[in-house]
Amino acid sequence: MNNFYTYELCSSATPTIPFYIGKGKGNRIYDHKNNALKQRHNNIYLQNKILKILREGNSIVYRKIVENVSEKEAFRWEIGRIVVLRIMGFKLCNFTFGGTGGDTFTNCPNKEQHKKRIAAALVGRVGIWRGKKRPNHSLIMKGRKRGNCSWLHLPHSEQHKENIRKARIGLAYSKIKCKYCERYISTNNMHAHVSRTHKILLTSSD
Repeated sequence: MNNFYTYELCSSATPTIPFYIGKGKGNRIYDHKNNALKQRHNNIYLQNKILKILREGNSIVYRKIVENVSEKEAFRWEIGRIVVLRIMGFKLCNFTFGGTGGDTFTNCPNKEQHKKRIAAALVGRVGIWRGKKRPNHSLIMKGRKRGNCSWLHLPHSEQHKENIRKARIGLAYSKIKCKYCERYISTNNMHAHVSRTHKILLTSSD
């Protein structure tokens, strides 16, 4: 489908000097700014460039070089534009010469150098939840009880128990005698009974 385009990003301070060339479709052209603001862009140089432009009070200028073309054609325009701009001496935030479809890191010739720079930039940074409590998560954890069957290990509600009881009506379960307490337990529940009541972990051979 011919719904791809090739685009370039500029600063409003220098609208004729692009700092990034890309290929995409839909709203791809705007993803870079959104990801940069969320501090999760996979291109740390592009992220820093965008954030610097915004900090200085400028805005991002979006310009489509060509649109309504195939993905292959959009790649050609991307590669050609990057080559021309670099020959002219423009400094771009692109890791490669284009044509990688968003993966600008795997085949990057300077990958190890980039990894070292990224590692150096992250020194001293900690996660936003380091040393903090998450109220909602704490409430969930308080209700956890080892051994319950819910996917969150929370007790079943009375309505849930009733639904389970109705679903089991008419079903036949064979029972066997527990060798530890001599109670007759359903074969489906024997492992759970032994592990919870007698604190013994059964193996598949038991």
